[in-house]
Amino acid sequence: MPGRISLSTRLLLLVALGLGATLATFGILGFMAVRQAEDEALDTRLKMARALAAQIDYLLVRELQALQEAAYVRQIDPTDGDPEPEQAALREAYLRTTFNGGLYVLDREGQPHWTEPPSLAMSQDFLALPHVQSTLQTGRIAVSDAYRDPLGRLLISVAVPLKDRAGNPAGLLGGDIEIISWPLQRALASLALEPTDDLELVDSHGLVIASTRPAALFTTSDHAGQLADLIAAGESRAGTCHACHRKPADAGPEQIEEKQVMAFAPLTMAPWGVLLREPEETALAASRTLRTRLIIGGGLLAVVSLLTVWVTAQSIVRPLRQLTEAADTMAAGDLQHPVRLGGRDEIGRLGRAFETMRRRLKGALEDMEHLNAELERRVRRRTRQLEVSHARLQEATAVTQRLYRDLQHKEALRSQLLRQVISAQEDERKRIARELHDEMSQALSLLILKVQEARAGPAAAQEPLTSVETLARGLLDGVHRIIFDLRPSLLDDLGLVAAIRWLVRTRLDPTETAGLMEISGRERRLAPEIETTVFRVIQEAITNVVRHAHASQALVQIQFADDRLRVDITDDGVGFVPEELDKEIAPGLRRGFGLMGMRERIALLDGVFQVRSAPGRGTHLHLEVPIGSKAESAP
Repeated sequence: MPGRISLSTRLLLLVALGLGATLATFGILGFMAVRQAEDEALDTRLKMARALAAQIDYLLVRELQALQEAAYVRQIDPTDGDPEPEQAALREAYLRTTFNGGLYVLDREGQPHWTEPPSLAMSQDFLALPHVQSTLQTGRIAVSDAYRDPLGRLLISVAVPLKDRAGNPAGLLGGDIEIISWPLQRALASLALEPTDDLELVDSHGLVIASTRPAALFTTSDHAGQLADLIAAGESRAGTCHACHRKPADAGPEQIEEKQVMAFAPLTMAPWGVLLREPEETALAASRTLRTRLIIGGGLLAVVSLLTVWVTAQSIVRPLRQLTEAADTMAAGDLQHPVRLGGRDEIGRLGRAFETMRRRLKGALEDMEHLNAELERRVRRRTRQLEVSHARLQEATAVTQRLYRDLQHKEALRSQLLRQVISAQEDERKRIARELHDEMSQALSLLILKVQEARAGPAAAQEPLTSVETLARGLLDGVHRIIFDLRPSLLDDLGLVAAIRWLVRTRLDPTETAGLMEISGRERRLAPEIETTVFRVIQEAITNVVRHAHASQALVQIQFADDRLRVDITDDGVGFVPEELDKEIAPGLRRGFGLMGMRERIALLDGVFQVRSAPGRGTHLHLEVPIGSKAESAP
């Protein structure tokens, strides 16, 4: 489909996309600016509410200080039996403080000790008041919510704990303020607020106890539940409300519902809070004006931009259409008609470049015809040469294959010969071991018996005979050790694991190297050639540990897997550099024949043999040989 859309349309679409992205960015930034302006307006109202709450806290602190001065300066103590200080203190505080609803001193049980005026004791059950209960239980200052007493007065009360001379709780001093005549109402009315602003002081039940709007006094706020939660949490908050506020009915039917911005801040000295209301159209006037200007400006910018794009696209499309027609002519093979396009802008330079390209292309086509003819001649000549080279390559490949087969045959013969040599060595070892056991071992045993019989003779011959017996026994042990090295009978009788255990015990235990052995998997007998090969490799490795490693510990690990036997031999000796074993120490003389023999023995079983070592880091030998799945389990 893109090929069916004209260039001018595509230009308009592309630019419209770019313009749309720009306008979207502009709109997002504008929206963020409007949101920031709204947030700043809400934050300003919240700070104002907090400042007003702090001012009211200050007024409450003054009243509390006056009450505390009456309690502590006059040394009021309900337990001392002298009511005169209480009478004088209450009378003075009643005349000079704002506690115009009355003052009272209660003992620890909440019973009135003295009241001012005295008739207050007859009209009030003090122990039923929440702020009295709180002060008596906690020993802290308490400020009540608004409530009505039995006389019908709307009051707020403050209670201050009292202590006796020993510092123990003695009761409380309380004071009542009649909200109707409270100076705080006049103080709120004198605040310099906007005519549309509304300030309310509400208690924890949502009752308005002071307001700049007289009609709201002593009514329950329309946000009583939310304000109670904020007062309990001590949390300030600012926001908008769009559905629960209504203007007076005389404002006109079209303005019944009113959207407001509200900021609330709780007091710290009492369970009250300050609620500041303001119409949204006044509080957020700046952000609304900014939003309107952004919408109008963005629309004008979009219209002007589209007109500019359309004019620019037309100025580009017309010359490009001429160039397209010229290109179609050239593509059809007609290089005779020149490209005529004036102008000094980029499109004019493009037209001149097209004309230059046409001339060069025409000359290039003529040259190409000559080159094609020459190329055909060279291709034919090169083809004949490649045919000759291919025949020679086939001959060389046949020779290489024949040499490779010869090499494989020689390697098979070498492996067979090596296997025969190793088999012959084992057979010869068996024969020599048998002869040593049958002849030398029996002769030495007979010699020991004869010496033991001779030791029953004269005492003078005891010492030489003892030396002869010791020497004979040493020769017999040496013969047994040689017999085991040549062909251990344990390997034929009990299998690989028993032979290796005996090898570790007899070779490593007499030395300073501690020998350890670990067997895992299902232990079983293996084919004789496998057991013999693995035993010889482990025997050579342990011999190297004893002779060269100077190790404190050597570990032999044997793992019987389902189809493989794995052996790891590790020591913590001096180690060596494996690569140096391949270097000649003299012409025609190399080191490391032991490792070479191990590797060749394992290779004959199609196994894996690896050596890892480094100076000062010990040596680790690893070998794996396939054992098949028909091996017999060990008894």
